[in-house]
Amino acid sequence: MHPTKIVSLALGTSLLCAAAARAEAPKPAAAAAAPAAPAPTAAPMPPPGPPTPSKELEAFMKPFEGTWKCETTFPAGAMGPAEIKAKGTAKFKKDMGGFFWKGDYQMAKQKDVPQLTVQFWVGHDAGSGHLTYTSIDSMGGSALESGKVEGDTVTVTGEGYMMGHKVKIRETLWHKDKTGGHTAEIDMGKGWMPIGKDECKK
Repeated sequence: MHPTKIVSLALGTSLLCAAAARAEAPKPAAAAAAPAAPAPTAAPMPPPGPPTPSKELEAFMKPFEGTWKCETTFPAGAMGPAEIKAKGTAKFKKDMGGFFWKGDYQMAKQKDVPQLTVQFWVGHDAGSGHLTYTSIDSMGGSALESGKVEGDTVTVTGEGYMMGHKVKIRETLWHKDKTGGHTAEIDMGKGWMPIGKDECKK
């Protein structure tokens, strides 16, 4: 081969290799992005203080404080085939440092009526604004209910256990001056049925 062609071929090969090297050379790294400014920190929240008794509960339950004499009516079907009337007493007092009010209802054994004791606690749930109603009785019943106060009345609903059955329960508690009262209904799957009404005086 002619020397000039050899030199031209070598030069061409060198240029191709240089171009390939440039094409394959890694590109310079992009400048690192500036670090993001730190997010502003919120002011630290103060530690929560100890809970305090509900003013709403106090306002509603204060008129109940003391001893009441009650006339209780059991409608036909609640305690027997006929309507039954009986006498009882109810006592209310502040309990658990003011977070609850405790009620005690006592009914001595009378004609057609067994002795009955009911203890219940009325509290307040800050989240819903509802009063809570927890009760137990001397016949093995228990219930947990809640409801919103409307003026001088609160109606609470929930579930409970009564005479071997799980039931829905609805109760209303009210006061006006020196009179007050309570009604109770249950639903065993066939609609609400009244089971008792108390009309009380101080």
